[in-house]
Amino acid sequence: MKKDEISYDLKLWGTILIIMGLLHQLLSGFLSSSWGYLLIFIGALALYIRERRMYLLLGAMMFVVGLSNTAFGSGSWNIYGVMQLVFGVLIFKDYWKKQ
Repeated sequence: MKKDEISYDLKLWGTILIIMGLLHQLLSGFLSSSWGYLLIFIGALALYIRERRMYLLLGAMMFVVGLSNTAFGSGSWNIYGVMQLVFGVLIFKDYWKKQ
């Protein structure tokens, strides 16, 4: 894969994570503000470090969030957690595909 494609993907990821982190801050009564800070931090890293290895961090983060939502959530949070686990695995696959 081209470096431009990785750079574009990570720019998109970074932007989305920062927006999600800000939403966590705004909706802190419903969503966890501590996860929001983590999302903003990792989103900023993705904007700054546009290298293939960032997929490892993104995949790990998504997998941990999915485990957390599956283990400690209830109802729709469990379903959301399973989706995050699958998404985490897909991000790890992107790391291997984009060599």
